Amino acid sequence: MNILMVVNAYPTKTNPVRGIFIKELVEELQHKGANTIVYDISRFKYFSVLNFKTMLKTHNIDVIHAQFGIPSGFCAALFKGKYPLITTIHRHEVVDDISKRLFKPFLNYALNKSDKIIAVSEYIFSEIVKLSPRSKNKILILNNAVNTTKFGFNRKYSKTNEICFGTIGNHIKRKGIDLFIKAYVEIERRFNNVKCLIAGNGPETEKLKKIAQDLKARNIKFLGRIPEEKKVAFYKSLDVFVLPSYSEGHPVSLLEAMSTGCCPVVSNIPSIRNTIYHNRNGKIFQIGDKNDLKEKLIELVLNKEEISIFGLNARKIVEERFSLKKRVEQLIALYKNVI
Repeated sequence: MNILMVVNAYPTKTNPVRGIFIKELVEELQHKGANTIVYDISRFKYFSVLNFKTMLKTHNIDVIHAQFGIPSGFCAALFKGKYPLITTIHRHEVVDDISKRLFKPFLNYALNKSDKIIAVSEYIFSEIVKLSPRSKNKILILNNAVNTTKFGFNRKYSKTNEICFGTIGNHIKRKGIDLFIKAYVEIERRFNNVKCLIAGNGPETEKLKKIAQDLKARNIKFLGRIPEEKKVAFYKSLDVFVLPSYSEGHPVSLLEAMSTGCCPVVSNIPSIRNTIYHNRNGKIFQIGDKNDLKEKLIELVLNKEEISIFGLNARKIVEERFSLKKRVEQLIALYKNVI
């Protein structure tokens, strides 16, 4: 079986973490015997129709799989010809207001031309249906997944009183990291046994550092971009992983943190309703509510045993429902179905 994976985000030498979860998916597909060729349209100044069609014929492609509806899905839909097309919708195409306004006709074209559509969460499923009601019968939900071997669980929870909170991601407004900093600083003023690690970078980095400085934070460290080979160690240095986002598709960073046994504290974004269960494998706070986030973090400081309990449960749920191996098996079955 030969798969052409059409992407617009994939690791490069200059940006080795961009689209890394797609690379891991491709590697697992290869491991399972599905010959997968990657066509990264972001590496070209324009989409080469001739190059695309040549790849289809040269590699004897059976299925085209586009990651993201715009631009990958649209480009693949334009020139797919007789080949079956599967398009995975992750988030921005159907959630961001600007993307919906500007790209709606292009996305609708990609959805209409796709033989199957993958939504990475129930929330994304519902948003696709709103945008393209007639696509409903060809949508299936396959959540994002994580390599549970790479992001393994072999941590020993600290017996000391110190608690390390942290997060990782692009420093953009949607991620809500400023909210996390403000909540954490109030906790730091009350407790002496806490610290905070913030990984990643982006257009908001300097603003975030200034917020921490203005609030006189004592124990916040900005780590910058974490190399992929050091990401597991980063997660294992945390006790509590905080996801303060205002919007997500189905966040891979959350799954990675859960897989290593972090205790998750997340905003109640719709896409994680089947991933985090309050006071079972983490804690959930109201989107954008600094005080609610602060209270949830304080509960963990005062009841440290919950951190290990929720972390263990988080790992179990990843193994049961979000394992990359299981997800690839489902994908291969889907490929066979559309051929």
